[in-house]
Amino acid sequence: WPDGVWFVDLAAATSPAQVDEAASNAIGAGRLPGRDHRDDLIDHLRDRTALIVLDNCEHLAPRPARLAHDIVTNAPSCAVLATSRTPLAVRGETVHRLGPLELDGPDSPAFQLFMERAGPSAPPDTEGYSRLCAALEGLPLSIELAAPRAVALGPHVLLDRLDHSVSLIQSADPSLPERQRTLERLLDWSWDLLTDEARDMLSAVAVLPAGFTLDMVESHRAGAPDTTDPVETLVLLLEHSLVIRAPDAGETRFRVPVTVRTYALGRRDLDHRVAAARRFGEYFVELLGPRRATTWRWLSRVESEIDNLRAVIHRVAGHDDHLGQRLAWTIGRRHDLRSAIATGIDEMATYHELLPSPTPQRTANLCLMIDLALRTEYTERADRYLSDARTCADDVGAPDWDSTCVQKAEGVLALRRGEPERAIEIARAAIGRCATPRSRARLLNLVGIASAECDLVDDAVDALRAELAAEVEAGLELMQCTTRSNLAEALLQANDPTGAARHQREVLDEARSNQDTTLIAFSVLLAARLCLVEGEFAEALVLQTAGTRLLADAGIALFASDTEALAAAATRIRTSLDRVEHEQAIGTGALISDDEAADRAAVALSRHAEEPAGATTDLQLADRADRRSTTGPGRHHEHRHHGALT
Repeated sequence: WPDGVWFVDLAAATSPAQVDEAASNAIGAGRLPGRDHRDDLIDHLRDRTALIVLDNCEHLAPRPARLAHDIVTNAPSCAVLATSRTPLAVRGETVHRLGPLELDGPDSPAFQLFMERAGPSAPPDTEGYSRLCAALEGLPLSIELAAPRAVALGPHVLLDRLDHSVSLIQSADPSLPERQRTLERLLDWSWDLLTDEARDMLSAVAVLPAGFTLDMVESHRAGAPDTTDPVETLVLLLEHSLVIRAPDAGETRFRVPVTVRTYALGRRDLDHRVAAARRFGEYFVELLGPRRATTWRWLSRVESEIDNLRAVIHRVAGHDDHLGQRLAWTIGRRHDLRSAIATGIDEMATYHELLPSPTPQRTANLCLMIDLALRTEYTERADRYLSDARTCADDVGAPDWDSTCVQKAEGVLALRRGEPERAIEIARAAIGRCATPRSRARLLNLVGIASAECDLVDDAVDALRAELAAEVEAGLELMQCTTRSNLAEALLQANDPTGAARHQREVLDEARSNQDTTLIAFSVLLAARLCLVEGEFAEALVLQTAGTRLLADAGIALFASDTEALAAAATRIRTSLDRVEHEQAIGTGALISDDEAADRAAVALSRHAEEPAGATTDLQLADRADRRSTTGPGRHHEHRHHGALT
């Protein structure tokens, strides 16, 4: 640029009319009486080769865009470099979007910038400074402003307050432009540039920490009095970099940076924040709530929205407990299906206290808490929850989508106490009152498991097949997988190892594709039982050791009969192997990876699935008591939990 690089600071300009004057003065164009500043500027640049930097164009649109167009059109050897929150949208413009700085450790650009601004006197605290840079999402100005304050107050002080206020992130440097001395002033600058619709949308989506989709925005604006296209409003927020695009698992998602979220929420009162949370909460209930079938797609979507569900629950608590309770059920069900039992118990207990309003949904949530508690033998806690569930059901009833949830909980608790006959009685009495295939499936599940526990094998097989049919009718993919596993257990007990192996092999394939550790564990254990029946003692011990470890890692508690049967099987194997073989098999089972255990189980299941029915004779030769002493856990209560041995 032989004729220079000229910097035009437009930050101080308060009206579009001042753009031409600011540029002409900065470049030093001559001023002729009666002529526009733009004419003087173009004449000055027409035969020159120069670069014109137009800084901070966003608040003066569309005047900077027109100036840039006139310069490059009439002075072809000149170029314009513009900085702006939004593109100028001029033909021929090339847009370079500036993303945040990388955050990959102490050598990252974000951390290096932080340390430069913190200065050599900054106390050593690599972890704290790294966490602060991550919380600020690598935004350079935020890091520059935060660094001196972090040195003075400690990074934890800023981190603790970042979700509530951005006022601490500021600088006393008088050389900085006024709007860049505090993060709050900078965001004020951006806020003032938005339309009313954009402000409303920004403050609404700010309640969603895990980001949002276009569907959520359109749902939120449905029925709004204005006619502005929500997509156009979202584009405006994207152009202002107040919302950023974050592709996730094939779905385009958007999110609001944490500092912008905090600021935008602070610009609206409590009623506005609660109203926004309610609208998004109703969207999530419709998409993921208790009435929706629990499919693999459902589970995947819950995983992506779980932090949003949590945020909405806390915002509506005390304002709309029923909505919060329905979202809490979704979270608890997710923990149940993912075998995150301890986390599920703790989180559901928190929501139980946070959302105390007596509603039918609270009854269902208490029953879900009983299910979770019984996974880890918390029988005292389950007793307490059952008492509360009965009281709540007496007062307000149970939801129509699971009208017999209390009876199901009573039956499961009876089964856990070693009273399978009582469990069957409770379940059969309640089946006639089921209002939905889902409720019927849950009670048939109880009948099937309890019948197997009572050695009523034909009843168990019939009940589990009826359960599977009800789940197919209701579209409950996740329950179907578990039911097939329970049916495999019942078929093995009914002297049909081929049918058992075929069902369990299908279960194992699906469990592996969806990383369901619990169902993989039960598949490994059923494969061990088949190997034991065939006299393959070493392989049976390898698989039993690996499967037991997988269950322990998942935090799944077994019935007492399960534990006894495992011990009996271990004794039988011990007498069939010499000491070296026994130790090697246990060592192998303890050390092999989860994938290798699943691979070995798949081989065993496939081998037995190919055999004609009746080819295996050991089960026919053994009486039922002997079978109980030589088998291991396979049957599990409802949605992939509780190994119940035969």
